[in-house]
Amino acid sequence: MSQEILDIVDVNNQIIGKDLRTRIHMRGYYHRSVHIFIINSNDEIYIQKRNMEVGSYPGYYESSASGHLLSGENYDDAAKRELEEEIGIKDLKLKRLHTFPADKTSGHEFVTLYLGKYDDILKIDKKEMKSGRFMRIDDIKKNLETMKFTPNFKRCFRWFIENGY
Repeated sequence: MSQEILDIVDVNNQIIGKDLRTRIHMRGYYHRSVHIFIINSNDEIYIQKRNMEVGSYPGYYESSASGHLLSGENYDDAAKRELEEEIGIKDLKLKRLHTFPADKTSGHEFVTLYLGKYDDILKIDKKEMKSGRFMRIDDIKKNLETMKFTPNFKRCFRWFIENGY
């Protein structure tokens, strides 16, 4: 199985090289990722529970879909790819909301957050996640510190709420 090759970026999010994902993480290089919030007509966000076999934050709750940008890929294409790979959604109009600067708590990732509305059945990737469910925004607010949410999810969710979504 081949490993993913990602772009390495500088503190200004400009590409300066590329390497294997494992080496980028191990060495703490800056790189890029996307997080997507899928909201249904009941104003619930789909959250996934990460599989226990994944490398980082096993068993934690995460955004509807998320992942790294592959080398040469742009944010919009990565968001569409991750959405299809992780929860089976194709051709959904996504709104780009915000790009967060990379820091230690983000895993040195520049994270771009997207929003999409969807009410159909989701098909989850069992390699990536153990399960998934829609959860009321108010319930996420109440449980943000007591449930195991990944740091990037918490950062994205706080911004999402603070900006009136």
